[in-house]
Amino acid sequence: MFNQFFSFIKTYVPLNIAVFVIACCPFIEVKGSIPLGAIAGLRVWESTFWAYWGSMLPVPFILIGFTYFLKLLRTWPKTVDFANKLEEKIYAKRDLIDRYGYLGLFAFVALPIPGTGVWSGSLVASLLHLKYLPSLLLIVLGNALGTLFIYMLTYGVSSLLSCF
Repeated sequence: MFNQFFSFIKTYVPLNIAVFVIACCPFIEVKGSIPLGAIAGLRVWESTFWAYWGSMLPVPFILIGFTYFLKLLRTWPKTVDFANKLEEKIYAKRDLIDRYGYLGLFAFVALPIPGTGVWSGSLVASLLHLKYLPSLLLIVLGNALGTLFIYMLTYGVSSLLSCF
């Protein structure tokens, strides 16, 4: 199935665009799109470039519009429970930001582990009503650091594998 996915992508979508779009997806972001691009045949630096910008695309929209989206979900009886559970799940990730403020937001986005990243950081910043520009700046910088870490990891692994 993995090979079929890559052959479909290589046939119909330019790899750089595929990496960009995959990086826009929550949970995958740069953590998955950089290695995927490298495996699919892009140079690691090229995959990193497209993954970084793809992961940044949703950030302004999340920061500005997520609280409005939750309000909209709460207007329909069938989606009220979903909105409440989503909000609870996001609030559960606020400890680092409550403790360290904007520096915590930076660290939360920069940590390249599951459950952290630009989507989670943007959602938490939006729900906590953090100021837009400082949040955006620290998410941009945190994502740059996290992307650099994933780049080094991917480059190191691909260099090791090329020895064999």
